[in-house]
Amino acid sequence: MNGFGVSLFHMRWFLFIVLCFSLITCAYGLKPRGQYLTEPDNISFPGYNHCTLLTADGLQLYAWWLPTHSKHKRRLTFVVAGGDSGNMSMWLPLASTLNANGIDVFLFDYRGFGLSAAYVDHFTMDSNYLYYNEFTEDLKAVIRCARQATFSKGNKIALYAFNIGTIIAARAWPDAPPDYFIGEGMITNPMVAQQRLEQFYGQKMTLPADANKHQFRSGLAFPKKMLLFAGERDSVSTVADCLEFRRLGRPGVTIQTFDGGHSSTSILADCSTGRPYLKAMLRYLSITSK
Repeated sequence: MNGFGVSLFHMRWFLFIVLCFSLITCAYGLKPRGQYLTEPDNISFPGYNHCTLLTADGLQLYAWWLPTHSKHKRRLTFVVAGGDSGNMSMWLPLASTLNANGIDVFLFDYRGFGLSAAYVDHFTMDSNYLYYNEFTEDLKAVIRCARQATFSKGNKIALYAFNIGTIIAARAWPDAPPDYFIGEGMITNPMVAQQRLEQFYGQKMTLPADANKHQFRSGLAFPKKMLLFAGERDSVSTVADCLEFRRLGRPGVTIQTFDGGHSSTSILADCSTGRPYLKAMLRYLSITSK
């Protein structure tokens, strides 16, 4: 047991099952969920706090600060840049596992997701879009807050980006770089991802006007050492993409493959199983530097 009790064990399984179901059944494109599957409390997450923060373009975002109470506390704050569906409540199982391993966690919702949607009165979201550039301002605000806030002062920042979160991370990196980067379902070129979605799933996705520039930004913006999780059956964000990304001047990129397809959430599954991905993640956070 990790000290959070039996109720948290059941919460992990509940959230994992619901998350997998939602990822399997939903269409591709933006599918934000307003209602949280569950919310943290001071029993499951001692010291939990909810907060709002302001983006550079004047929007408020809703976030959860989940500090660790492990005896082996690391000076590290883990920020999650989620994918194109759901909301931050889906990442509570991962937060619990990280807390148990001595890591503080800072979860947030993009504008239009979760309770962040309550603070948006002029942002209309089209579900056919793969992502919006405005999410970049959201992530930059969160990373800056994690750097400056009293609750995480002095901590290094580890960013875990999932699916479209990897695009947002690449865009945000030059202005608000974290210390570590872990990506899953890495999209190195949105134009290619758009073509594959149409080819394999018959779904036409809309991209921001400057999406054709992203392939260059992603190669230049990220640090030399990264950890990427790639599904062997992922036909949108492929293992070959990660290998090519590493070949083009990124020899320090570690690629961890797993038996899964697009949006299979290997790390989340790892919260309740054999933990090879968790071990790879903790190993990366221990040995690498910016």
